[in-house]
Amino acid sequence: MAELAVIASKYGEIWDAGSIGKIEAGKYKATIQLLGILSMSLSELNQRNIRISELLQSNRAVSINKLVVALPGELLDFLADRSKFVGHTVVAPSTEFERAVEVEFRDHPEPIELEPASRVYQALTHGDRRIARELSMSSEAFAVWCSLVWERPFTVERDERAGPDASAQKRGRISRELKQELLKYMERYGHGDGQ
Repeated sequence: MAELAVIASKYGEIWDAGSIGKIEAGKYKATIQLLGILSMSLSELNQRNIRISELLQSNRAVSINKLVVALPGELLDFLADRSKFVGHTVVAPSTEFERAVEVEFRDHPEPIELEPASRVYQALTHGDRRIARELSMSSEAFAVWCSLVWERPFTVERDERAGPDASAQKRGRISRELKQELLKYMERYGHGDGQ
């Protein structure tokens, strides 16, 4: 990853391991500029031509926005001018939270129970949202994972484990342990590396 960041810097991009991790996880917007720099940088790194079409290949649906997805192959066919873009509307759930969960967890092997996850989402604090950002995930996804693992927000679980008179150091240690616990749980479902 460090090599890719160095190469990309020659083309004017400032990437770190976190930036590259977000790109790998599909959390960056795939702009023409990003795809061009990524293609050039990966081509140099791998010493072979990496086409933009390779970067866009996916065996999963690609989110165009919160309500429209492109099925595997559709986006490439459209960009290669082999077909018009049709897109497929995701069934529109009733709330913004439900829409986000529908998109982010469409490939999850088990159905997500929205009611408990929604309660956790509504109870997220600023601290929970900061931790979600540190883990490079949306607040909605973070709430679902917290619901699945502890049935309550991260900070509530942390404070419960640390105790009422815990020092900042102890709360920090507990937070690091909880992050590892959460990431291990996510990996079991194929959502490793914080996604």
